[in-house]
Amino acid sequence: SCNDPLAHRGAQDRDAAAAIRRVPGVSIVDNRFVLIRGLGTRYNSVLINDVITPSTEVESRSFSFDIVPSNILDRMIIYKSGSAELPGDFAGGAIKIYTKRRPDQNFTDVGFTLGYRANTTFQNVQTHTRSGLNVLGLWGADQQIPSSFPARSGDFNNLNAAQRAAYARLLPNSWGLTSSTAAPDVRFAFNVGRRFDAGNVRISNLTSINYSLTNQLTNVDFNIYDNGAVANTISQQYKDTNFARSSRLGLLHNWTFRFSPTFTLEWKTLVNQLSSTETVVRNGRNIDDGNVDIRSYSERFENRTIATTQLAGEHSLSELSKFNWIASYGYSGRWEPDWKRARYIRPSGSMGSDGQPEPYRLVTPAAPNPIDVGRFYSKLNEDVYSVIGNYEHTFGNPTDREPNRIRAGIYGERRNRDYSARFYGYNTIGNASAVTVRDINSIFAPEYVTGQPGGLSLLDGTTDLDSYRGYNTYGAAYASGDVNIGPKANLTLGFRGEYNLQDLRVTIGGVERKLVDNPIFSPLPSLNFTYKLNDRQNLRLAYSATVNRAELRELAPFSYFDFNLLAVVRGNPELKTATIHNADAKWEFYPTPNELISVTGFYKRFQSPIETFLLPTGNGFSYSFINAESAQNY
Repeated sequence: SCNDPLAHRGAQDRDAAAAIRRVPGVSIVDNRFVLIRGLGTRYNSVLINDVITPSTEVESRSFSFDIVPSNILDRMIIYKSGSAELPGDFAGGAIKIYTKRRPDQNFTDVGFTLGYRANTTFQNVQTHTRSGLNVLGLWGADQQIPSSFPARSGDFNNLNAAQRAAYARLLPNSWGLTSSTAAPDVRFAFNVGRRFDAGNVRISNLTSINYSLTNQLTNVDFNIYDNGAVANTISQQYKDTNFARSSRLGLLHNWTFRFSPTFTLEWKTLVNQLSSTETVVRNGRNIDDGNVDIRSYSERFENRTIATTQLAGEHSLSELSKFNWIASYGYSGRWEPDWKRARYIRPSGSMGSDGQPEPYRLVTPAAPNPIDVGRFYSKLNEDVYSVIGNYEHTFGNPTDREPNRIRAGIYGERRNRDYSARFYGYNTIGNASAVTVRDINSIFAPEYVTGQPGGLSLLDGTTDLDSYRGYNTYGAAYASGDVNIGPKANLTLGFRGEYNLQDLRVTIGGVERKLVDNPIFSPLPSLNFTYKLNDRQNLRLAYSATVNRAELRELAPFSYFDFNLLAVVRGNPELKTATIHNADAKWEFYPTPNELISVTGFYKRFQSPIETFLLPTGNGFSYSFINAESAQNY
């Protein structure tokens, strides 16, 4: 097939993202996301130990390859053309990652690395502090909304200003920024492998603990252009200073029990605890909106937990037949506790009576909005249950270079997601000009959040659409086989049938409503033809039908504000599943057994592809998702 195996290359690569960049046709974005054949991350399907992985990003379908450290990586295989054994939801590539199974011998090793990052390490940076063990990806209890807060926004907003301010003072005054020097990156790895026998059972264990603490300082020129008749007219112009400190604590724990040459049982567990503390200071001006200078702040902490555990069995039914199965549970959690945002403005070029520039003033709208001052909280919990079975029978001599085989299997998955968000915005009571000129370090001190005239209070901007529950039921069955057409030609035919049901619900006014109920069956044929021109040259042709389904987040009508893009992202419950027809051609030449020269061409035809749709707004942008009519990629 038109696919690329990639063996792990040891110390040359730090993680899976560094290793995968060696494959032709693969690009790495932001040192962690993979683009294959020019297609974005939504068109890739990623499997770890043959189980489909959940997205590591809450706002898009993406897998962050840097969470797989190199010392636990056994091998990766990138499939660029479809086949019946692969999940049908891809168009760029299907990537299989296999972690190390069992050690060849007993070992213990420890590694520690200090890293220097150009333009970051030892630079002066602006950051904010958080309680809890942030360096371990954990956060403190005081970053949660106190349990005494009213659960519904209407109940909170019906309180008087002084009562709402009393609640606001229960939130930590952690807005102040501090200057520090960015430390070198730190990475630590501890690995243990053991083999021993218990009676007739050969037992192997592999345990790996990985930790990293890294820093990244980024300076961004961010321009927004006028959507008018004259090209390149700037309407907003900003310079962002973005400092992020990221931690990762990972655990791999695998057990292998070889009961006999015909039966092996494995238990594999992989856990990643990740966090990012991000501080953005934005300076610039909005020319269209009154020509004002703007200074904005974003103080954000994100915590993620990604865990999978699986029990897998391999059975050799005979020398020519084998069967394997997997029962798996996966958990994905993401928390954004107390994301603080504030925006200050002043008239551009204005001077006070003392000849100094006028001070910046905090923007406090009458009703909370995501662009101006506020505190945002969100949490996501997702459980995934999977059952997989595969059967393979080989015809003829199994030691042949390309023996004929017949394969069949099933894949079942149930995904349950629960997402909720809360948003609070500060407002002023009466004339609070003496308070709104105070800087970010002092303006939210308790003596200014009083709810009295001249002070600040708090409003709840949460709506019923800020929470949703989503379910995805996925079932697939496949069969494929090889057909010899003479001594030089081989044809592999396959068919995969996939049933998928998406179910998304929101509670409005205390009544649960089902916004999405989308069952669909997708027939997915595939064929792969190989012709041996001679002993050193092959010609390969492939066709497959695949799909691209909307993510639950893309279906949910929840509006999420992306500060870095100054944009609101909102889902669309009307999205349809896209279908893709893929054709590949590949010529291979092997000058020696260890060398390969190849030329590949491909063509992809999309029906109803899911695309991001942009709506310009007064202060920024609003993104949603739509189905375009068609697209092609070649």
